[in-house]
Amino acid sequence: MRRQRLAWLLLICLLVVGAWIFFEPVWQMKKWHRLQSGGRFRGMPATIGDAQFSDPDMPLSPPFYRVLSALSRSRSRNGQIPDIVGKETIPGNPNELSVWIEWKGPSSINVPDEFDRIDDLEIELSDGQILYGIPGRSGLTRPQGGVWRLGRFPVIPWHERSLNVSFTLDGERHKMRIPNPAHKGKLSSWTPQPLPQSWQNGDLAVTLESLDLKWNDRLAYKGLRWELQPNWSIKWKGEPADSWFRIYYFIEDSGGNSSHYGGLLGETAWKMKCTVLRKEGYPFASDEVRWIGRFDPAEIDKLGEIEHQIYPKDDRLPAGGIYFAGVLTPGMYEILDGKVIINAPRQSSGPSGDFAAWLDHGTRKLHLEFRQSVYVQHIKYLNNDEFHVWQYDNGEAVCISYFNNLGVSGDIVKWVPLPNKPFRFGIAKQRRFQFETFVKPPKIPAGKGN
Repeated sequence: MRRQRLAWLLLICLLVVGAWIFFEPVWQMKKWHRLQSGGRFRGMPATIGDAQFSDPDMPLSPPFYRVLSALSRSRSRNGQIPDIVGKETIPGNPNELSVWIEWKGPSSINVPDEFDRIDDLEIELSDGQILYGIPGRSGLTRPQGGVWRLGRFPVIPWHERSLNVSFTLDGERHKMRIPNPAHKGKLSSWTPQPLPQSWQNGDLAVTLESLDLKWNDRLAYKGLRWELQPNWSIKWKGEPADSWFRIYYFIEDSGGNSSHYGGLLGETAWKMKCTVLRKEGYPFASDEVRWIGRFDPAEIDKLGEIEHQIYPKDDRLPAGGIYFAGVLTPGMYEILDGKVIINAPRQSSGPSGDFAAWLDHGTRKLHLEFRQSVYVQHIKYLNNDEFHVWQYDNGEAVCISYFNNLGVSGDIVKWVPLPNKPFRFGIAKQRRFQFETFVKPPKIPAGKGN
């Protein structure tokens, strides 16, 4: 009899503890937080991909449906927020986790302005790693209430049962705990290989010496506070050749994350997919580059004020290539179909700074303004087999450190203050060397810093 009582008591304790573990994030989520503006908010279940929400203007009636709707919102299912009443869908990325809040407040509050002031949106994981959120800037707003996406997380913490979310608004730090729709439990793990590791492809030898972490202070799009820093050694015919090649890599984990900047540090192993590409300074063979033009800075004196030297447009690549290439002295220009149609002195009331560029996508007119003599190209991303090359006559790469993305069309303007020695430019053939391996994630260093 006594043993039965103990067994029942133990069962009851286990049920209470289990209920607490399961529902505690829900209870925490229902807590309201007050804002300095007079409004208040509370957490909602996170989502993956598209999210559905009930319209705040639609009444929940009769009372029976109020109860069902409240229960349905207690936990998210398959990354969605179910409801009984009419829904509106907010699009989302299927590879990102979105964090939401429900807010209430005076109709005078401008919700986008209110929550666009958020800084340092983070999720702290149980192992101490911090994920960095990208501001959400979307939601469903109505007078005195609605839902709002605080942010998106490109690295999804699939092993966490609940999420500890925090952010700063108007100098005040807010914290909330919400359920995690991405929780998958324990998955099969990979086996990491010890470092250093080396790979050979003809005369090219690549060695991954070690993996370090660097503190990411402000770049939210990377999704990680600790950014991965691989240490590579590259040799060509046995000699150092780091300036001739670049290495792109992606980190994958068994939960499905893929990122160029790192991954979940609590994993047993990462899959690291790497691609080695040739850079502009590579010693290309004569048949590997289509040289378009060459310019000697000594010839700048031959160009008068607001003058230019235009190079032929590359018509051999109808889907990309170089739309315009030229040397421009200080001034304001309009360019159409590879030709300067307007050139005039730079206006004092024009945009500030050394450079301005914009493209009329309807007419394809390109507007440029410069304060100094420059070499400039209007280009479009090429296919994966070719890339743009700028070199001095001795083969050294010209550093093109200025560019302007002209929109979703893929148009780009690249320019460089006129170099002090002759240079040439063209389109080179790309060569790839790809490999993959399994590595052990590095440990978080003590403290923060660069």
